[in-house]
Amino acid sequence: MVLAPIPLASHRPVWWLLLGIVISGIAVWHLVRGSRIAPDRTLQMFKHAPLFLMGLAVVVFAVLQGLPIAAIIPDALLRLPETMVPGPVLHTISIVPDASILGALRITIYLCFVALVLEAAAQPNRGERMGWLLFFGITAHAVWGLVSLNFLGDTLLFGEKTAYQGMATGTFVNRNSYATFLGFGIVLGIALSLDRRIAPRIRASRDPGWLSPERIEMLGIWAMIAMITLALLATQSRMGVGATAVAGLLTFVVMRIKQGHSTAATLLTGGIGFVIFAAIALLRGGQGVLERFIFVEGASETRADFYSQILGMIGNRPFTGYGLDAFAPAFELHRAPPITAPLYLDMAHNSYLTLWAEMGLLFGSLPILALIGAAVIILRRIARRTTDLAMPVAALGIICLGGLHSLVDFSLEIPANVLVFLAVIAIGAAHRPIGR
Repeated sequence: MVLAPIPLASHRPVWWLLLGIVISGIAVWHLVRGSRIAPDRTLQMFKHAPLFLMGLAVVVFAVLQGLPIAAIIPDALLRLPETMVPGPVLHTISIVPDASILGALRITIYLCFVALVLEAAAQPNRGERMGWLLFFGITAHAVWGLVSLNFLGDTLLFGEKTAYQGMATGTFVNRNSYATFLGFGIVLGIALSLDRRIAPRIRASRDPGWLSPERIEMLGIWAMIAMITLALLATQSRMGVGATAVAGLLTFVVMRIKQGHSTAATLLTGGIGFVIFAAIALLRGGQGVLERFIFVEGASETRADFYSQILGMIGNRPFTGYGLDAFAPAFELHRAPPITAPLYLDMAHNSYLTLWAEMGLLFGSLPILALIGAAVIILRRIARRTTDLAMPVAALGIICLGGLHSLVDFSLEIPANVLVFLAVIAIGAAHRPIGR
C-alpha cells in the first residue's frame, strides 16, 4: 500500500498488473501454508460471503461484456447513438471488449487483496499495527509532495509534470487523487491518536506531565497529521479538503463518544475544530483554494452539462452498460455541445455515474451495495466494542471520505487509493473477539 503510489499511483496497467502478481503470489503461499498448518480453518472471506459474491458478480458480468454474445441479446438493450458514423458490427456488449476483460482481472486482484487483509487483520492488534504503518507511509508521501513542490522544481518522481503546475501532486498525476490519499492519512491519524491518547491512562493512575514520553509521542503524531494537512492544502483540491474535513469530524466525534465523552461537548469541540480547519484551508491554502471555492458555481454549471450527457448514456443502455473500463470511448459517441473541451475525456468525474454507464444500473450498483454492507458491519463492530476502536472508526471515516469525493471525482478509480480504501475497510470489518 505504501509502495503502490510511487509509480504514478499504479494507474498504468503494467504497474497494477505487477501488484496483482505480488498479491496473487502471497495468496497462493497463504493458501498452501494454511492448508498444511490448519486444514480445517475457515477463511475469513467466507464470513463476508455476501460482499464477496457481489464482487464476483461484477467480475463475471464484466467478462460476459467482453465475450461475443451480442447476437443473443435484444438490439434494444445494445443501443448506440443514431448519429454515430457506421463502423464495424459489434459482437460484444462492451464497445472495448479487451479493456473489459482486463478490468475484470483488476477487480479480481482487488478481491484477492481484501481476502488477504481480512486474514491478517483477524489476529489481535495486527490490524492496528497495519494502520500505524500505513499512517507513517502516507506521512512520508505528504513530505515528498511538499518537498517536490517547493524545493525540487515541482516535478514528479520520474519526470516532468504535464498538468497541475504549482499544486502538490506527490507521485500522483492528479491532485484530487493525491488529496484523497492524504485525506485517508488524516482520518487514520485522528482515529489512531485518539485511541493512543487513552492508553497511558489505562496503564498509569496519575496524569503524565507535559514533557512525559506519552505527551511527546502525541505531539509527534499530531505534527505528522499537520504535515499531511499542509500537503492536502497544497493540492488546492476543493472536494479533497471538504471531504476530508467532514470525514475527520465524523471520526473525531465517533471516537470521543465511544470513549465516554459527553455528546454535546464532543460536538462543540468537533465543530470548533471544523471551523478552524476551514479557516486554515482558506487562508493557509493560498489564493488557489480560495478562488476555487469562490468560483465553484461556474465550474458546477459545466459539470452539470457533463453529467447530463452521462445520464443520457445510461438511459440508452440502462441494463447492459457499455463495458467495464469503456467509459471514455462510450462518452465520445454521445458527446454534444456545450461539452467541446477538452478534446478527450477519459473519466466521468463521478464514480457512481461511471459504474452505471459501464456496467448498467443493476451490476453497476453492486459495488455501492457492497460498500453499504461493509459500513453496516463496521457500525455493528463500533457499537459492540469498548476498546480497540481506532481501525473500525477510521474505516467509517474513510468510507465517508471516499463516498463524498466520488460524487465529483474519480479518486477511487485509482489503484493506489483503492488499495488503501479497501484495506482499512477490511481491517475495520474483520471478525475478531468482542472487545479486542
